[in-house]
Amino acid sequence: MCRRPEKCAGAAGESKNVHSPFDTVLGGGLLRGSVIVLAGEPGAGKTALLLQVAAGFAEAGERVHYASPEQHPEEVVFMARRLGLTPHVGLPVTVGLERDVEEIARVAKTASVLVVDSIQTIRVDPRRSLGSPTEMRAAVQRFMNFAREEEKIVILLSHVLKDGDARLPAASQYAVDAILYLLFYAVWDDFGENKTPNPREIRDEGKNRFAASGSALLEMTERGFEEPSLATRRVLSKNNA
Repeated sequence: MCRRPEKCAGAAGESKNVHSPFDTVLGGGLLRGSVIVLAGEPGAGKTALLLQVAAGFAEAGERVHYASPEQHPEEVVFMARRLGLTPHVGLPVTVGLERDVEEIARVAKTASVLVVDSIQTIRVDPRRSLGSPTEMRAAVQRFMNFAREEEKIVILLSHVLKDGDARLPAASQYAVDAILYLLFYAVWDDFGENKTPNPREIRDEGKNRFAASGSALLEMTERGFEEPSLATRRVLSKNNA
């Protein structure tokens, strides 16, 4: 349950059914005025997961703006169509190519939720290198101020380094409310060979102001990420035995 219902998303005060595993790791509800980072390797499915989260907010009656400088809006809509989420990507979920942090804040002012894909592509000062530590730190701070002042929920997508660490300056990692990682979950066969890593795990790495550290398993299907099927759970249980 959300600890402060008056500041949670959703008509009933709580972000119900935004995305079950996502909600589980975050303690069951997202507070307005909060900033969450979702990090993961290329190909892990970060965009797909955030599109599902955006659709969940739309179903709960929230307006969402999805800022995606890395991908053309038509690509995002195409992915949403493949996942069966197209009805939500339109009026309740808008998609834009904005890169400038102030332009994003202006466009997202009428939304309740802002998704940024990704923080490494956001411009604050044109004199600085895009994606540099100073530029990312300034971008995160601007989104923190935007979330607090406007009582918005902000979700920032972040790439990761080779060692698995989120590509964010230390000060930014400390400032945000939660950092979640979308990870490949290795499945081994009877011969000790690593099978195709279809299952994923979403977990925090000790930075989560909403709940005690936790994790949830996901399975990629034609409809996007879902909770693992019984068959998948049996395989995972066998691997963990």
